[in-house]
Amino acid sequence: MRFTRLPIKLFLILLLISGIAMLYSCSSSLNVVADYNGDLDFSQYTTYNFLRPHPDSLKKDRAMNPAIINQLNQRRQEAAIDDEMYIRGIPYRKHLTF
Repeated sequence: MRFTRLPIKLFLILLLISGIAMLYSCSSSLNVVADYNGDLDFSQYTTYNFLRPHPDSLKKDRAMNPAIINQLNQRRQEAAIDDEMYIRGIPYRKHLTF
C-alpha cells in the first residue's frame, strides 16, 4: 500500500491543531483579583463575624454567574479568614450587636 502526500499533510495539520488546542487548554482561565489593605490596624477589632447575603439575592447572583457564590468556595474563604483571625487573637462571635 502506497501513501500519498495528501493524507500526510492532513495528518500534520491535524497534529498541529491538536497541539495548539492542548496548549490552549493548559492556560489559566480564572482572573484572580485581590483587594488588600496592608495598613489596616487590627488592634481596633475585638471580634468578628460573617455577613451573609439574603437567600433571595443569592438565587439571583447564582443565576447570573454560578461560580460567584457556592458553598465550597464560601467554606474555604471563611476557613482562611478564621485561621488569620485566630492568629491575630480576634475571636469569632456568633451573635454580634451593633
